[in-house]
Amino acid sequence: MKGKKILTMAVVIIVCFISFAGFQFYLKSRPKVTVVMATNFLDSGWFNYGQKAINYLEMHGVTLKNVETSGSRENFNLLIDPKSDVNAALIASGFIDKNETFAIRSLGAVGLEPIWIFYRSTLETPPKTLKDLANLSVLVSPKESGSYGLTKKLFGAMGINIDNNPNFSSNPVLNNIDNFLAGKGDVIILSAAYDDILTRKVFFAPNVSLYEVEPDANFYERTGLNVVILPSGAMDAVNNLPAQDTKMFATFSILAVKRDLQPQVQIALLLAARALHIEPPFLYTDFRAQLPAPIHFSEIKMSQPALKFYKDGPPFLNQYVPTWLSYFRFE
Repeated sequence: MKGKKILTMAVVIIVCFISFAGFQFYLKSRPKVTVVMATNFLDSGWFNYGQKAINYLEMHGVTLKNVETSGSRENFNLLIDPKSDVNAALIASGFIDKNETFAIRSLGAVGLEPIWIFYRSTLETPPKTLKDLANLSVLVSPKESGSYGLTKKLFGAMGINIDNNPNFSSNPVLNNIDNFLAGKGDVIILSAAYDDILTRKVFFAPNVSLYEVEPDANFYERTGLNVVILPSGAMDAVNNLPAQDTKMFATFSILAVKRDLQPQVQIALLLAARALHIEPPFLYTDFRAQLPAPIHFSEIKMSQPALKFYKDGPPFLNQYVPTWLSYFRFE
């Protein structure tokens, strides 16, 4: 009897050892899942988001390659290009033609993208309206960027076409910032997160003021842009900056993917978005979204795995084991 127990234990140990060895072999031999995500220029808020996602996704068996770009427009073009290896991208909502988005899907909004309008506080007459701004020397982002598209939509709602307006100068973001801080140009417009290093560089520069918007009642219907409030002290609580609540235009940062990206990888990206999200300090006027969140009025159609994720939460196994191991299937 004792010999049978020893034999049984030996068999169990051998089976466990073989199973463990086989599992280790499987781990090493399984194909690697790679996400190539287009974000933005080095050290931008979006680029840093991609960097933070790398370690998180690695735990879920997904390798992330963070691609430096010029922003939303280039990200979108890379994502819809069938020859590009980019299969995920961050895109500012509000400037893309819906007819161009057939090959991609949205995983929802993963962040808020405020439009920062800074002007020189030394101006003889501070600008009160968008039309006042358009009469000044305005530095805007490159024409292929999402920021330019949003700026164009913003002023277009007031009947101002920035494409052929000599007061608007389009240049790379870093060049614009250097020129503005060197005293060139009256206004600079940026589309970036509140904690973006470049945004803060301009905000805290001497003799610079943040423009407060005063949109009319149907501005959202005409532009698709939201209005948010940057509370007093949100940028610097010690020195109470800004000194008062300031209304700003904003759009959403959409996480988009190629339509055929594996459902389990889409879920991994959403889990990363949920884990990495830091609630910005903005107050909301017309809407409230707990990000990440589905955006049904976006020009990019929501993916079915993402909709299921928002409705039912992450698959049970995804909460406890790597995404690649659960192989959860979606209809």
